[in-house]
Amino acid sequence: MSYFFSKHNIPHVVFFLCRVRIYVSVSSSGLMTPHTTVADISPDECCGEQFFTLTSAKGELAPHPPQLRLVGQKDLPLVEIFVPCCGESIDIILDTARAACAIDYPTARFCVTVLDDGNSAALHKAIADLCKIWPNLSYHSRGVKPNAKVFAKAGNLNYGLFEIKRPFPPEFIAIMDADCMPTPDFLRATLPHMLTRSKLAIVGSAQYYYNLPDGDPLDQALDYYSAIKIPQLNRLGKSFASGSGCLIRYSTLLKTGGFPTFGSVEDVTLSSILTQSGDQILVLTEMVQLGLIPGSFEGHVLQTSRHKVGVSEQILNWSPSTSNTIPPRYRPALGWIGLSLTWKIVVRFITNIFIPLALASGQQLVPTTLLRLQMVLAVSYISSFWLYEWLRAAHTGFRVSTFHHLREWFLATRECRTDSSIRFFILTLS
Repeated sequence: MSYFFSKHNIPHVVFFLCRVRIYVSVSSSGLMTPHTTVADISPDECCGEQFFTLTSAKGELAPHPPQLRLVGQKDLPLVEIFVPCCGESIDIILDTARAACAIDYPTARFCVTVLDDGNSAALHKAIADLCKIWPNLSYHSRGVKPNAKVFAKAGNLNYGLFEIKRPFPPEFIAIMDADCMPTPDFLRATLPHMLTRSKLAIVGSAQYYYNLPDGDPLDQALDYYSAIKIPQLNRLGKSFASGSGCLIRYSTLLKTGGFPTFGSVEDVTLSSILTQSGDQILVLTEMVQLGLIPGSFEGHVLQTSRHKVGVSEQILNWSPSTSNTIPPRYRPALGWIGLSLTWKIVVRFITNIFIPLALASGQQLVPTTLLRLQMVLAVSYISSFWLYEWLRAAHTGFRVSTFHHLREWFLATRECRTDSSIRFFILTLS
């Protein structure tokens, strides 16, 4: 209800109520009613963005954490860096391993562990050669895959966490994807926040890339997330740490029983569990890692869709499953995360399909009753959207464009087709 009656949403509420009154008082036919329904629910994504902006403004934490650096060479925490991989190019994995080993930190106080689910003999040999240069580097593999699900990324990380024998347990675990290289100051930039804030469970970092094409036509730089979303979530202490470029307390992972293996987005799931249990998560906006983006349009679509579908499938936490090891008290919130994204995907899909067909039908789509009032309210409604988007873009120095969060709307059809949570609902209703 607070969302419905919030001040920023008044134009939307008045416009919607007026249209409901008009449609109740006139006899609609053809595509008029379904068109109005779709036209009214599709802008809700923009309203949700505005509402979250207002909510985050009430947060008590700093949206942009200060840039801190850990100095000295003695009495530093023990850190283990995991580099999980599975079939990526050996050259890419070796670049990440070299970058991790070259971090500005005493060699005796950190180690780099390559966790290879691809069970590659060539990679094993290449890492063994690098060990002659960096003795704190090691290679580990769980062996031949029995099936793809067991050997998901979370399972690979749990193997490194619980199965590898080490003389002393680390105080912190860092994770770098095979195609993401840490900067030399990665540990010195992330550790100070952990050491000064006892409630911090994870320090994540924004994604930056070194192979972006000129002009970044597909917006693969994720400027919207790093410039707008991360500061908003940081204010609330409820950021979602990406699965790469993050530092996690070892004690936190022991408390949660490792990385969640239910679903394919262990980073989102772990972040939600921790924030629900009262822990805080901070994501740095400074550059402490550099990664690779897919080199083709097809690769971009696959990567983006896979992540969004993985998040939306969290709704399956509401269904009974013997394979779900997530404690029951955390599942409802995870289900709501999945439902919110599933709803967004479905609305985008319906809008993409229905509105063009309605416009091409030639039927009356807008009632003529109180047409002048409808026009005034519609102009006010749309103008408020544009003003908000322009002010937000200006706040970022126009690093982010207007309506930037709608940039992947065109993927809705594919996401709707591949989303198993939507199939779950269809089967449940049938």
